[in-house]
Amino acid sequence: MLKFRNALLAVLSIFVLSACGNASTNSADASSESSETASVESDTSKETTKTVAKGNRTNPYKVGETARLESGFQDKNGNPYPAVLDLTLSNPLRGEEAYNYLVSVTNSNEPAPEGYEWLVVDITGTLVEGDENVPLFHTAELSSVSASGSPSPDTSYFLTAYYGGVDLYQGGTTTGQKATLVPAGEPYTVKVTVQYSESVFFAFE
Repeated sequence: MLKFRNALLAVLSIFVLSACGNASTNSADASSESSETASVESDTSKETTKTVAKGNRTNPYKVGETARLESGFQDKNGNPYPAVLDLTLSNPLRGEEAYNYLVSVTNSNEPAPEGYEWLVVDITGTLVEGDENVPLFHTAELSSVSASGSPSPDTSYFLTAYYGGVDLYQGGTTTGQKATLVPAGEPYTVKVTVQYSESVFFAFE
């Protein structure tokens, strides 16, 4: 009888230990799955943040806001130029008002083609970080992109105070104007390309 009881206790002990082991394994698996899910959600969050970065076409700056550019600059020899540039667009003229202004500068400025109108803006650029001895040759070009993603046609115009085409040392500021064609009667964003590589978008209401 004693031997039978001892055997029964041994069997019960094995069963209890097996059950504990399975519970521990299930807990570990659940913890692992939770960690993997959290990691995926974190990665997705990072991708979303990149997609809506300020200054992208889908999240442009507003007129009057200052955009900060921190990459894509080159010196006159085409070498990388570490710099931080603040860029602000203001005082927009559009449509007939913009064209009348262009004509007041010179009669050589032509009317916008069908489906487009002129946009003229003031631009201010400040080299917040750069070099006190080696200048950044600062250039900037304007173009527009329609709501459907189509770029504005190439055009030429004349202004008395062009923006860009100047040497900027650290702390220096330059101002001027630029013009571009924009879609008439539909939403668009304006793309400012600095140093022919780095771009930032602005929205016009």
